[in-house]
Amino acid sequence: MQVAVTQKLRFGERVKEWQRVIKLSRKPRKNEYLSVAKVTGAGMILVGTLAFILRLIIHVASSLVK
Repeated sequence: MQVAVTQKLRFGERVKEWQRVIKLSRKPRKNEYLSVAKVTGAGMILVGTLAFILRLIIHVASSLVK
């Protein structure tokens, strides 16, 4: 019985923390949103480029081995 009460208190504390975070959060400004979008896009392009280069190297290496 004690465990159930403790878990409810923990859950209640979590809900209070979530409410506090939501109260402090705000919608990002346009320049903040654009900055995050640019960094995310650059990261995606970088990862895609690296994957393409590695795939190309593996393809060329497997062609040479045959």
